[in-house]
Amino acid sequence: GSYAKFALGFNPKVLFTQLSSYFASFGELRISSLVKATAVKNKIKDSEVDKYCKLAEVRHYELGATRAMAVTDKIGKVGEIATKPIEFMDRGVIKMLFAACQQEAKARYKLEIGTEENKIKAGEILTNVILKTQQNQLATEQSAAMRSANEITRSFTMFNADSMKILSRWLQTIGELTALKKRIKLAEASKSDNLDALKAQFKQASAKNAKYCATIVVIATYMALIGELFKWFYDRYEDDEEGFESFGADIFGNMVGMVPLLRD
Repeated sequence: GSYAKFALGFNPKVLFTQLSSYFASFGELRISSLVKATAVKNKIKDSEVDKYCKLAEVRHYELGATRAMAVTDKIGKVGEIATKPIEFMDRGVIKMLFAACQQEAKARYKLEIGTEENKIKAGEILTNVILKTQQNQLATEQSAAMRSANEITRSFTMFNADSMKILSRWLQTIGELTALKKRIKLAEASKSDNLDALKAQFKQASAKNAKYCATIVVIATYMALIGELFKWFYDRYEDDEEGFESFGADIFGNMVGMVPLLRD
């Protein structure tokens, strides 16, 4: 726990990798909503986010991002100070996501941005996005390994909460597709009236699976770019004989690294 708080609080690379949480939401939001949110002129207020999304409020005041990454509930005063940059970045991501959810509410429900109806719906969408795509301190949203009473077991998931969340969602979509395939076969055999509805569900599940596949690739690429940035910053290209030739390998490594044991 102490090592985790030190590593989170005094590692500038971790601050930049926090932004991968924004890309993670692509599995649930339109890419157009995410792009438009980055160009929002009116600054999103903390009070606004807290009012329309209570989960975001709890996440902020209970240091949700730090607890999820460090896999601990014991932060302490020193830990709070050391990890303030992490929480600052996480709060920034959540505010950007609220802006993206406002765009999403407009696209889905034709609710104009700035209206009370739009903000209420955006808060509902944001709650869903946080639960499904963001690292979480909530026990109900953590894997069995992250909830384990064994510190060694929990240590394998340390700093990996975001990627595990996305990987879990992708595997869940595969499970949905497998189940729907079986139901479609049974419906075809029995000539069920429900066949068209099942095929429509399968199409939606396939699209969701593709989005999460793309999300994994985007996150892995972003993390590789951050790695290249810090190589340049610390002037380590001279020690790296392959240079940018290793970029593809880094992306693949980041994708494989989403599985804790393989990463370690």
